[in-house]
Amino acid sequence: MSPETPIHYSTAKRGVKYLQELLLGKVDVRFNGPITLSNSEPEPDIALA
Repeated sequence: MSPETPIHYSTAKRGVKYLQELLLGKVDVRFNGPITLSNSEPEPDIALA
């Protein structure tokens, strides 16, 4: 996997901030962290849990 660029990071971070405000109290907005599933552990930029 290629390294994350500053533009990619800042765009994802702005998306997280927008989603946190939009979905306040409804979901947990996660940023750049692994999600443990039964058969894998993907690392999405943004996840809604």
